Amino acid sequence: MLVTIIFPAFNEEKRLKNCLEKTQAYLNTQGFSYEVIVINDGSHDATGQILADFQKRFHLKIINCEKNLGKGAAIKTGVMAARGDFILFSDVDLSVPIETLTKFLEKVKGGFDVVIGSRRVKGVKILTHQSDAREFMGHAFTKISNLVLGTSFADFTCGFKLFNKKAAKKIFALQRIDGWAFDAEVLFLARKLGFKVSQMGIVWSDVKDSKVHFPQDAITSLLGLLEIRLSAWRGYYFLDTNKQDQERGKTYSRKPSKIL
Repeated sequence: MLVTIIFPAFNEEKRLKNCLEKTQAYLNTQGFSYEVIVINDGSHDATGQILADFQKRFHLKIINCEKNLGKGAAIKTGVMAARGDFILFSDVDLSVPIETLTKFLEKVKGGFDVVIGSRRVKGVKILTHQSDAREFMGHAFTKISNLVLGTSFADFTCGFKLFNKKAAKKIFALQRIDGWAFDAEVLFLARKLGFKVSQMGIVWSDVKDSKVHFPQDAITSLLGLLEIRLSAWRGYYFLDTNKQDQERGKTYSRKPSKIL
């Protein structure tokens, strides 16, 4: 298995079919083996039915979670189930075209452990901008993240990231944040563990119906940064995952209810 593509999905009935059709069309033109994993993260709309219907004509693995765990937890679930030598996670809205995977694969095969899409480095092409408020918040979050975590990334939250298997499994085994700040945690861990990270400019189109809500998600993300810093200071990233959950007082299980 060369490539695993992971899509987290929470109430994505409006965008999921388009995402899977475009992904299928792209993969049909490639000569590599692959698997597509969709994490149905406790959706209560028609997401589950769309996935079941699509699975009849497309090689698709579905992981159903009993309740909404959050994007970070959903992607971790997908990564830990992935079999590919290279593991990509992407947002269902395909703000970054799935065809971008071709360039990312070339980069990671060239020696990088992690390749991340960035809207703030050389080579980027923004077709449709976010609102001024969201762009401002994105820049602010990046500056604060770098300051708090001691990193130097240009863009933490672009939802298109590729890992080799070794890096993905090691990073996500340690990842603890369930919500929006998980991107910052993943990149913090990549640096902490010594993996080589490449930031690549991408083609980006903002898509309406964002799942991010201001100001509550901004506040949650900032608190997440403090949790990352505190977890590192307390040495939690060196504990096994069961011990991590005990330390955090988890009241739910990360295990999906069913894998199809």
